[in-house]
Amino acid sequence: MNGAVRIAVHYEPGLEAAAKSAGDCLAKALPQHRVAVGSVRQVPAAAWDSATGLYDVSYLLDALGPQPGGNKTLWLVNRHIGDFWQRQLLGAAGDDRAVVAAVLPGGGEVAREALHETGHMLGLGHCANHCCMKPSPNAAAVRDKPEDFCPECRARLAR
Repeated sequence: MNGAVRIAVHYEPGLEAAAKSAGDCLAKALPQHRVAVGSVRQVPAAAWDSATGLYDVSYLLDALGPQPGGNKTLWLVNRHIGDFWQRQLLGAAGDDRAVVAAVLPGGGEVAREALHETGHMLGLGHCANHCCMKPSPNAAAVRDKPEDFCPECRARLAR
């Protein structure tokens, strides 16, 4: 596993099954990386933004802190997330950390969105193909995506 990245999937209490499903999906789609379901992480009360009525996604990403050595961290939260500019996000990612709103109906949708955000952490942008990197404006769009990357995105990951 030369160049392998460690991807940890943390989760809010009650999301154990969703975290396992997301971890399995990531491990299958990204066999060159090390995927591990991590630990329970509580959502800080300070992440609540009463002005938007959402949990602030920037606050949540900052709460994960920087990840050492190229490692990546994904956090599944059972909250509606967003910010002043982007309401009701399904997920968001930075260079080494991502948050997914596990409020989607069903484990498959959460796993697909987790794979999408992990793709962003690994340097992929949005894709127009039948691919997990296709943008998802709503839960129905997430449901229609595959739990894998298209050949073009897979080639980008290999570079």
